[in-house]
Amino acid sequence: MLKHRKMSSASLWGLFLVSGLLFCSAWAEPDPEICTPGPGSKDGPELPELPNQYRLFVEANIINKNYSTEIEESYDGPGNRGSSYSITDTKHIFSTYDYRTGQSINVDVLTNDCFVYNMSDIPFNLYGFVIINGTGHIGGVKDIFTFGAQFNETYMGTDVIRGIQCDRWQACIYNEFGPSATTLTLDYYFSRPGYKMANGAEQVPVRAEIIGTTKHSRPIPPDRAFHHIYEFIAVDPKPTFSDREFEPPIGVVCDGRITDKKMSNTFPDAFSVSVEANYPDYGRTYSFREFYNYPANMMAYEYQPWGPKGAPEDPIREVHDYNLGLSFKIDRVTDECTISNISKFTGEADVTQDGHVSLRSSSSLLFLDEVYWVWQGEEKVRGINTEGWIAFRQDYPSYLVDLPGSEVNSTWEYFFSRGNWTAEASAHHGVSHIPVMSRVRMDIKTLTFQTKIDVISHMFHFNDVLVNYYHFDVGSCFEESDKTHLAMNMEEKNIYDTYILQNEPNFYAGAVKSVAEAAGVAPSRVSRLYASENNEGVTMISYTLLENPPVEGDAVVTVPQPTLDEANQNMKQAVAAGLAIRFQYMGEQTELYVSSESLRETSSPDSTGSSSGVSTGAVVGIAFGMLFLGMIIVSAAGFAMMKMSKGPFSYKTQE
Repeated sequence: MLKHRKMSSASLWGLFLVSGLLFCSAWAEPDPEICTPGPGSKDGPELPELPNQYRLFVEANIINKNYSTEIEESYDGPGNRGSSYSITDTKHIFSTYDYRTGQSINVDVLTNDCFVYNMSDIPFNLYGFVIINGTGHIGGVKDIFTFGAQFNETYMGTDVIRGIQCDRWQACIYNEFGPSATTLTLDYYFSRPGYKMANGAEQVPVRAEIIGTTKHSRPIPPDRAFHHIYEFIAVDPKPTFSDREFEPPIGVVCDGRITDKKMSNTFPDAFSVSVEANYPDYGRTYSFREFYNYPANMMAYEYQPWGPKGAPEDPIREVHDYNLGLSFKIDRVTDECTISNISKFTGEADVTQDGHVSLRSSSSLLFLDEVYWVWQGEEKVRGINTEGWIAFRQDYPSYLVDLPGSEVNSTWEYFFSRGNWTAEASAHHGVSHIPVMSRVRMDIKTLTFQTKIDVISHMFHFNDVLVNYYHFDVGSCFEESDKTHLAMNMEEKNIYDTYILQNEPNFYAGAVKSVAEAAGVAPSRVSRLYASENNEGVTMISYTLLENPPVEGDAVVTVPQPTLDEANQNMKQAVAAGLAIRFQYMGEQTELYVSSESLRETSSPDSTGSSSGVSTGAVVGIAFGMLFLGMIIVSAAGFAMMKMSKGPFSYKTQE
C-alpha cells in the first residue's frame, strides 16, 4: 500500500478545488497578472446544476506541458459511488470510488497493477467526498457542479465554444500552501438554455479553462505558469448504469480492498459437474466429470488421459476411497484396474505432515477458511448472470512453497450464478448458486525451474442429486475369487414402486450404507447393488461383497477391514438379527427390514435392475480441489501481483 497518494481520475471537483484547501502562511500575495480575488457578482443567471447521476467524457489538454488525456467519468449519487477511466500517454487507469467503504480502487489496465487508498487520507476527494458522523458520503450536486460562494464566481456573458452557444462564468482563486502560492482563473462554460445536445440535454458543461501561476518563497522549485483546457465532449445526465462499471476489472487482485459481501460456503451434500479446463498457453482443452460422496467419504472422476504421444489413451474412471486411503484407477475400455495410495498431489486431499490423507470438506475445497475472498462484482459468463470472487495466494501448493528458494504467487477466481438464475437437474428442477467458471493463474519460481500457467475452467451439467453407483463401483478391480455375490428379500411386499422406483437416489444411498455397515466394510467393498421386484411383489436386493484390497492405504483414520469371509459372516448375523435398510423418503428417515432367512449366495450378480438408475446414494459434487491442483500440478497457472509506485491520474491542476 502506498503511503503517498494523489487524487485519482479527472474529476470536476478536482478542477474546482484546484489546490483545494485554504491553509496558512501569508508570505505572498495574489499574482496581479492573473487576477485579484474579489466578492464576485450575482448578476446574470445562476450556474446550472446537473442531476445526481451522470456520465461524461472529457478531453483534458495540459497546454503548458504539451500533452492531452482523455477521461470517461461516471457519478451515481443514489448509489454513493463513482468511477473513471483515464488515458494518458502509456497509462490507462481505471478508478472506482465506493463511499460506503471510503475506498478508491485504482488499476492500470495494461499491467493489472492495482492499489487501494482511503479517500479520507487525502485533502480532498472526487465528487466532494465528506465524512458525516464518521461515515463517508458523496457531496451534493451543488458541491460538484457549482463554484459555490467560496469561489465568488462572476457571470461573464455568452460565448461560442466548438460552435455551441454557451454561458460563461469566471472565478479568481488564490491559495497558499506552505512555501507556495497559486493564483488562477477558472472559466466554466455551459450550453445555453434552448441549445440541445445530441442526447437532448440542455445546460451541460462544455468547457473549463484554468490559467494561473504558482510562486514559491524559495528558489527551488522555480516559479511556473500553467494553462489547462478541459473539453466536455459528451455529458449524459440520464445514464443507465450497470454495477460492473463501478467495480475493478475482472481478474485483478487489489490488496487491502474492503468488501461487505461474503462468499457462500453452503453446498448440497450431493453434487456433480462436468468441467472443461482450457490451457491457453498450450492451446489445449481437457475435459472431465467429477463426483463427490461425503457420507461415504469417497469421490470419483472420469477423464481422458493427457500424456505424451504413445501414452495410454483409453478413458479412465478413478475412485478415491478416503476410508481406506486408496485410489482405484479403472480403464473404462478394458476394465483393467490399478490400486494405489491416493496421491498427495490430489487437490481434494488434505494431507497431514506425516503423509496421510483425508477428504477435504466442500468449503475447504474452496479454501474458504484459508484465504481472503474479495467480491469482484457481477459479470456475464457464457450469457449467465454471475458474481465473481477473487483471492491472491502465496502459500499454495505447500509442497512447492516449502522448498528452499521457491516462490509461488497465484490468483484464484470463482464465478457462481446469481439471483434467480437456475438450472435443471435430473430428478428435480431449480438448482441455484451454480458454479459456472473458475480461473487459476500461477507464477512459480524454484531453484530449478520457473513457469507461468493459466487454467480457465468452465463448469457444465451441475447437478446436486445422487448419481448411479457405477461411478463409485470398483468391482472390476477384483478377481472373481475375491467376490461373494449375495441376495436378500425385503420383508414387506409391494414396496418397490413407492419407496424405490420413485426414490432411487435416496434408497440406493441408504442401501449401500446399510449393507456396508452390516458387513463391517468400507462402502467401496459393496459392488453392483440393485433392487428389483418379482411378480409376487417381493423386492430383492442383490449385491457383491469384495475382498479387502491388497494394498495398504494411507488414510488419516483407517477403518479396520475384515476379510471377505469375515464380512460374509457379519452379513449372515446381521440379516438373521433383522437387518434394517435405512434411507431418506420424503425428507424423513425411513426403515424397511430384510427377511431374516432370505440371505443367500448367488453364482453371479443379476443385471436385471442395473439400468434403472441404480445409485449408491453416494453424495457427489464438484472437485474444485482436483481441478485446481490435480491438474495444475502438471502445469499451474498464475501471475505476480505488483503494487504501483505512482498514484492514478488526476487533473494535475498545477502542472
